[in-house]
Amino acid sequence: MKTILTLLAILCAGVALSAPADSGPSPSALAALVTSQVAVTMTAVPPAVEQDLSRIFANVDQGVALKPDELDDIVNLASQACTVPNAFRMADRWNASGAGNAVHISKGFQEFLPMLFGTNIPMYTLYADMLRYAAPLDQARYHDAYLRCVAAPAPAGTIRSAAFLRYEETTPNPDAGSAYTYTSACTFIRTTIAGRDALIFTARVLATSSIGLRGVNVGNPLYNLFYYSNKTGTNLRGLSWADSQIYVTRLISVFVDLGDGHTALLSCTWVRAGWNDFNVVAADSIYQSLSSSLRRMQLIREYPRVTSAKLAACAESVRKMPPADVEKMFNVYCNYVRACQAQQSTSWAPWVRTPLLTQLYDPATLALTTEYQKRALILQEYVRIIAGHATWLSEEYDKATHK
Repeated sequence: MKTILTLLAILCAGVALSAPADSGPSPSALAALVTSQVAVTMTAVPPAVEQDLSRIFANVDQGVALKPDELDDIVNLASQACTVPNAFRMADRWNASGAGNAVHISKGFQEFLPMLFGTNIPMYTLYADMLRYAAPLDQARYHDAYLRCVAAPAPAGTIRSAAFLRYEETTPNPDAGSAYTYTSACTFIRTTIAGRDALIFTARVLATSSIGLRGVNVGNPLYNLFYYSNKTGTNLRGLSWADSQIYVTRLISVFVDLGDGHTALLSCTWVRAGWNDFNVVAADSIYQSLSSSLRRMQLIREYPRVTSAKLAACAESVRKMPPADVEKMFNVYCNYVRACQAQQSTSWAPWVRTPLLTQLYDPATLALTTEYQKRALILQEYVRIIAGHATWLSEEYDKATHK
């Protein structure tokens, strides 16, 4: 483990694994994402924005032609709404509730987009709260889509678009604790509107997802580290028996270049999920999850050391890591999970509900983790280290368990 930690120190260019007080998003800032889960007043988006959304969906679903001036209203909303707190209720579509939110990112448009979509940075890298793993089904097609729509702007008065498929494994849902797998159809749309460069990304689940498998946060819930069980059902009281599935998920994200090193991001999501075709997802729940994810992304990606070059270097390091080293690092994660489970078991009072990790933990399940999942786990921990919030690969934990 000493050589692995040395490698991490090199990758992080002097960032202490023990998270100095002034490095990256502070614990108090991240804690606000958890403690702020209160009821919000949601407002409907203007009808003109709903019309723009209908045009976008008609384009990606049916091939209906799309013109730049038909996107004015949604681009304007993204540019304006990102400056003030907002909570949008979208019109129901596909028998699914929808919600939206906008945030302001203090990174330039051309610096920000490669962090999300770069061909040398896996799609799950910065989405530890949402994705366990994600990858294009056809890497060459995705590379072409990136070059066409993300790497360069579209000429004025034109639209460039490209479609691709990607496979996704989610993290446990924050409400029900269920994780799913599915394939999404994705589209990039690039255009310039009134001199503003804009990229639109859409994704939709192609078919009903897998049956949800239960999972739970491990350690500090602020840092999105999870244990994945092999048990179906949910973590909701009285509903552990429910074999939940995602029936509909639609996402649209609008990125707008605000100039001077700033980017606006409007994200809207529709979800229908439950069991036996019964939907249990409401718009306010969608908003809370979306809002927390966007604000977490805003905090982490604005941290100066989180750059596309740094992320690409970490991704390349993990890609080239020998399988033996992957196993060594995964064993550290396993020990961390065991230690957290043991701590919960010893501190648990019999009159309190059994902690979820204690309920779900089974050492045999860890052995089912695939190599690509292990590499994704390592890469996401590298990002935590860069941001100053290491969990299972922290220096303190390594010293305590590998003397």
